[in-house]
Amino acid sequence: MPYSKAQISRSVPHTPTSIMRSRTSLGASSRGSGICCTRSSRDLGSTLIARIGNLPGRLVVGCRAKAGATERACALRSARGRGVAVVLATLGPLGYPVARARSGRRAPVRPTRRAWIAARRTSSMRPLLRIAVLVATSLPCALAAAAQPRDAEPPPTVQEQQRPVQGLREAERAARAQQAAEALKPLEPGRTITYDDVLKSPDDIELNYLFAQSQVAAGDLRGAASTLERILLLAPDLARVRLLYGVVLYRLDNLPEAERELRAVSQLPMDARLREEVDYYLEQIALRSKTTRFAATLGGGMQWDSNRNAGPERDRVLFLDRPFELATGRKESDFSGVMLAGLRATHDLGYDAGHALVGGVQVYGQKQVDVTELDLMSVSGEAGALYRAPGVDLQPSLFGSYLHLSGESYVSSFGAGVRASHRFSRSLDVFARFRFDYEIFNQLDDSPTSDERSGARLQGGVGATWTPWPRLRLDGGVGLLHKHALEDFYTYTGPVASVAASWLLGRGQFLLSTFSFELDLYEGPEKILTEQTRRDRIYIGGLTYGAPLGTLLPFTASSKWLRDTLFTLNATYLNEQSTVENYQYDDWRLTVLWTKNFEF
Repeated sequence: MPYSKAQISRSVPHTPTSIMRSRTSLGASSRGSGICCTRSSRDLGSTLIARIGNLPGRLVVGCRAKAGATERACALRSARGRGVAVVLATLGPLGYPVARARSGRRAPVRPTRRAWIAARRTSSMRPLLRIAVLVATSLPCALAAAAQPRDAEPPPTVQEQQRPVQGLREAERAARAQQAAEALKPLEPGRTITYDDVLKSPDDIELNYLFAQSQVAAGDLRGAASTLERILLLAPDLARVRLLYGVVLYRLDNLPEAERELRAVSQLPMDARLREEVDYYLEQIALRSKTTRFAATLGGGMQWDSNRNAGPERDRVLFLDRPFELATGRKESDFSGVMLAGLRATHDLGYDAGHALVGGVQVYGQKQVDVTELDLMSVSGEAGALYRAPGVDLQPSLFGSYLHLSGESYVSSFGAGVRASHRFSRSLDVFARFRFDYEIFNQLDDSPTSDERSGARLQGGVGATWTPWPRLRLDGGVGLLHKHALEDFYTYTGPVASVAASWLLGRGQFLLSTFSFELDLYEGPEKILTEQTRRDRIYIGGLTYGAPLGTLLPFTASSKWLRDTLFTLNATYLNEQSTVENYQYDDWRLTVLWTKNFEF
């Protein structure tokens, strides 16, 4: 019509670097050539570290120098492929390779006799060899440093070097998440997944996703939120699941959590339709988070009436208790153009309970094709507040309206009212309301006695709203109406009752059926017509079908300007039975209307 709250985690691989660093180093580095040399100042020997290349996928190759004067400097060996060659040589005081003992101390390897003799022969050449090694290893570094620009950047960090691999892994992960999300299917109409079905395969993601949709369809939003959270613990990157979770939180009015989830899901790969849904709900959350919100409506359409002028059923009227056939004023059907515009505002007062100020104004116009004397224009307004007390919501309001008929001012009214509602359960709400209006009628050229209708109008009643299923809502109410006028034959009292049923058909479509009954008991007869006191029974039944424009015309669904455009088709039948046949008539009405809603 609510995954895990943890944000999406991104795994960063940690691979040990092949760069070997000494505690005290002296050397030169070059990023362009990728050569780095460091010479240790330890007394027990010399450590040479050389790093060549700056390519990914480093390969470390080490060698230890054997005994002998000509073998004290280890040459750099290049690894084949995408490798980097690194040579580490450690020479002891006598030129022998030094091994590390288990205790962590350096222990010279016992030389053979041949190695000892070779070392003795070359002991006098040791200083020269050390100088040669230092020059041979420092010269490439110096040349490379000289070739570098003065403002050369430092070598890249480990994270920068791993960024291409990390991006590849994230891309593969996103592709797998997208494939898994696309594999999730929506719940088929009429199908229901139970908790027992889930217990048979608790780790089945698709089954849990269908179960969450069943919970949403049943109105169990909190249960659906728990189910979706369990799914996200197993697969946090499923866009469809996280989107549904955000929508469920939005419907639970948990806007901060819903926004966080929707922003997280917006970073996941998804098709264009799902991304439009995410953007739509993020916009709605931003609007609902505002202190003052506005909603505007523009609409237009066409209407047809079978009896627009409310002509008597028998095409005759009473005058002094005698019937006369009508020469004019008979039933007349007509077409008309309909226009409406409205603006409504809500201001949050900043209380945790949700107290707010509300108000709105609406303009309605109807232009007839033939019966032009019934062209009308009306303006109505409302201002009030919403006070949420423990257990009850109170809505006091002030009203005002003005009706212009056939180029003349017909009636204006002003009044006040209050409505109180209480929620008994998740599916049942009850309300009580009372409204007082004072109506001021003006004389018309065609009705010089219409001002005698002026007076107060009072109406009160109780009702309930019941939602037995998420796709069906039933409304009903009963009340009492009293209209006071300057003349008794315009003053009446009587009961009123109404029922309505709303069905959600899917894809934004709905069906609304209404029925109302009113009994008007007048206080006195209109003696110029008859001595009989008037009693009216009014029956009104209607059926309305509505659908978003994007559902009827799919090629318009992607247009932002056509979003929230609603098409409605209404059929209404009115039948008024009266003891005075002048007021007995019926009328069939068909209306086609397009409305566009704006929120800001």
